Amino acid sequence: MNEFIRTIIEMNAPMSIEQIAREIINDFESSPDYKMMRDARRYYRNENDIMKKERYSIINGEKQVNKNLANNRISHPFLRDLTDQKVQYLMSNDWSVDDERFSEFLTDRNSKIIENVTKDSILYGTGWLFVLVSENEIRIERKDPLSIIPVWKDTAHTELDVIINRYVQIEYVAGQKKEIMYCEWWDKDGVKVYKDNGGAFTLLEEHSHFTKGNKEFNWNRLPFVYIKYNDDETSLLQLIKSMVDAYDMTVSETADIMQDSTDKIKVISGAEGTDIKELANNMKNYRIVSVPEGGDLKEVGSEANVSSSISQLEQLRKDIYDFGRGVDSNSSMGANASGEARRYLYAKLDLDCNQLETGVLDALQQLIWFLNNSPVPYGINEDVKIEFSRNMMINTTEIIDNAVKAQGISGVATETIVGLLPFVDDPAKEIEKAQKEADAEFERQQSIVNQLDGVNDGVNDEE
Repeated sequence: MNEFIRTIIEMNAPMSIEQIAREIINDFESSPDYKMMRDARRYYRNENDIMKKERYSIINGEKQVNKNLANNRISHPFLRDLTDQKVQYLMSNDWSVDDERFSEFLTDRNSKIIENVTKDSILYGTGWLFVLVSENEIRIERKDPLSIIPVWKDTAHTELDVIINRYVQIEYVAGQKKEIMYCEWWDKDGVKVYKDNGGAFTLLEEHSHFTKGNKEFNWNRLPFVYIKYNDDETSLLQLIKSMVDAYDMTVSETADIMQDSTDKIKVISGAEGTDIKELANNMKNYRIVSVPEGGDLKEVGSEANVSSSISQLEQLRKDIYDFGRGVDSNSSMGANASGEARRYLYAKLDLDCNQLETGVLDALQQLIWFLNNSPVPYGINEDVKIEFSRNMMINTTEIIDNAVKAQGISGVATETIVGLLPFVDDPAKEIEKAQKEADAEFERQQSIVNQLDGVNDGVNDEE
């Protein structure tokens, strides 16, 4: 899309921004990336492709949908499970921020918005934060990735040239309800707002990035902060969709086979001339059929064998969590598994979250730039240290045993050992608290000793 704009400029082609915007939107909406993004939204809601499954028969030489056959459509929310797992693993615990001003900005609301945009990045490849100025203060909002079209200055996709934000509003025209598309064109010079009138854009208004008092201002950057899932901006669904579809189809077809096996072909002899529809209706509704004397009824067909399907499903499930870089909750690892076993189980999830964490930290650095360059600068240290505490299931007993053993190692500080314990948030405060408790206990013991000494002083030595 950026190349398209550059070509137009180099050719000095007589195209307006409205026409360029329309071309970019058309290119984007017809691209495989946009289709994958729409699929990701469906799959996260467990509206997988299996819901379109039909069963066909050749009737009168034509392929037609056969409503008489079992047609199970069993959808599995693997994408939701893996996406939520990554976000919760990386971001559900409190973040460690060594700058008080930035920590104050990261309220529960703002932290939740950043968490949701991180989830968007996994689903759609890239998630978007919008930075706005309200009463001289910075606010952030989540933008729907399906409505944002970025135009990048560089091939590495690190610096934005233009952002197109399109959205639909319901309007009533001549008493009829219609969906009208609006388009915002964001560049370094400000914002242009267009309305779609039958395929052509009409300019409605122009304004700056934000206002301060009665004056308008533009940022030196576009006020959109991106979080990338990976360098390729690839959706997680792109990596596992074929396997999820195969799993859904195998489960659904197995259910069809099992259901069909209960509906074996009925062979009736000695009932010539009887209405076949009446016989079928009696068997369906009353589970009984009348056969003339000398007649017979038998079923033809074999029992379903689904052992191969079960084996295939086990392999598909393993592959989905393996290549989706997640942890299967059905893992046979016990509650008392060693730390080494748990680290092996979480290895791929850690690998994926390392990449995701890089994207989140980069976005937070972008956000800090806006905070420090806002109408009322926050003065946040640009070298602020931000750490995420990953939410891994741990073997607490093993960690405590290791901490106890570490006490005998020369040169290891007590604060370091206490910091190993999973239930201690601040080792220094925990040591201080323990020392106060020890002092209080010493004073209590000393008080008892003093009381006993007083009793002994009043005892007659001769007695």
